[in-house]
Amino acid sequence: AMRSAVNGDTIDEWFELLKEFPLTVPTSYDHGTQLSRFAKEHRKQFYYWNDSLTDANFTKATQKLAPGKTYTVKIFGIKKAVTSNECLALLTSQHAIPVGAQGVSLVWAEAKDEFPIGKWTVSFDEKDALWTDADGYHGVPLVGRHSDGDWGFDLGYFGSDWNTGYCLLCFCD
Repeated sequence: AMRSAVNGDTIDEWFELLKEFPLTVPTSYDHGTQLSRFAKEHRKQFYYWNDSLTDANFTKATQKLAPGKTYTVKIFGIKKAVTSNECLALLTSQHAIPVGAQGVSLVWAEAKDEFPIGKWTVSFDEKDALWTDADGYHGVPLVGRHSDGDWGFDLGYFGSDWNTGYCLLCFCD
């Protein structure tokens, strides 16, 4: 059985808690326009931006963030290759809500220094809530923070395994 983690703690053989911090959603936050607003304000600060990361493609979030609410954000390092379903199981064990593209973009806008350097931080949603590309792949939003200061906003695939180059973003009530 999983137990709650403290910073740096190993919660099982696959995940370890790297960071934990409070994040208050701005009262001006609007789920329906978050990604277009984020692009308008921050796109030029990213060396790579996946054009499929749009409000229209990511409208079906399982749970929308509440303006004015403070969440505990946790970032877990992945210690060995895990499946997307194992990542979702970790979110469930942490009583986290899946926040997808809107959540990871909000963390970048409000607390980007919290992203681990040299990793891609993945923000899951339930598979059915994720955007599906022309080949039927479900896109999982992720933000990369590189050691040279570059940032990327991209999509991984739900069916892939996630390895030690990735971290997992959790928003907890």
